Amino acid sequence: MNGFSVPIHLKDLEIGGGKYVVDGDKAAAGIPRDAATQRQEIERIRAELESNGAPSVVAEFDALYVLTRDAEQLDAQARSSLAQVLCETALGVASGSEALKPGATLDKEDLDEGRKAFVMAAVLAQAVVEKCDTITMREKALKDKKKKDAWSKDRLGCLEGLHNALKAIDVAWLWNLRVVDEACLLLWVRAGARALPLCRGAANGAQRTAAHACVVDAITSAPVEFGAPAAAALVEDLVLRDEAGAKDAADLCAAGLCAAGGGGR
Repeated sequence: MNGFSVPIHLKDLEIGGGKYVVDGDKAAAGIPRDAATQRQEIERIRAELESNGAPSVVAEFDALYVLTRDAEQLDAQARSSLAQVLCETALGVASGSEALKPGATLDKEDLDEGRKAFVMAAVLAQAVVEKCDTITMREKALKDKKKKDAWSKDRLGCLEGLHNALKAIDVAWLWNLRVVDEACLLLWVRAGARALPLCRGAANGAQRTAAHACVVDAITSAPVEFGAPAAAALVEDLVLRDEAGAKDAADLCAAGLCAAGGGGR
C-alpha cells in the first residue's frame, strides 16, 4: 500500500503527486445526500474505529476524507460528530497503536500501517476543526452574533483530543524515524493557533488552555530546530488576523521557543 504524507491542501489528496491518492470513485460520489444517512455513516465509522483500532483509520480514510471535504453539506450536529470521531476516536486509537511505541515487534507492514494511520488521522482532525470553525463563524455573521454556538463546547473536546494524542506518543523517537516531521507537527500548531482568537475571554479559559497546550507541546516535544517553522506558522495563522492575534502569536512563540531551548536563536 502507498505511503502517506501531509498534503499542502486537503484536496491535494485527490490529484496525485503525493504518496497517497484518495479513490476517485469515492471522491466523485461525495457524501450521502440526506441527513439521517450522513449521521449513520459517521456512527458506522465510529464503531469501526472503536472495534478495530488503528487499522480501521487506514481502511476508512477515504470515507472520512470525503466527509471532511464536504463538511459544509453536513448539519451542525453531524459536523460536530464527525469532528469528535476524528479528533477523539480516530486520533485516540491511532496514537495508542503498538506501531508508534519504541521496541514494537510488529512486522514491517503492520508498523507502516500503524504509523500511517496516525498521520492520516492528524491531517483530517486538523482539517475538520478548521472547517467547523470557518462554517460556524460564517453562520454567526449571518445570524444572531450573541447566540452561543454549540461548536464552541465541542471545540474544547477536539482540542483536548489533539493534545492527548500528541502526549501519547514519543515525538522525539518518531521524529528520528521521520514518521512525525515538521509538516505533521504543524497540524497541531495550526489547530491551536487558529483556536486562540476564537476563545478569548475568561469564559473560554479551558479552550484557551487546550489551544495553548497544542501549540507549545508541538514546539517543545520536537528538536530545537523545529522552533523556527513553528513560529512561522503562528505568524501566518494569527498575526494576519488582528492585533490581538498578533499578541497571541508573539506570546506563544516566545514561550514555546524558550521552553524548547530556542529562545536565543
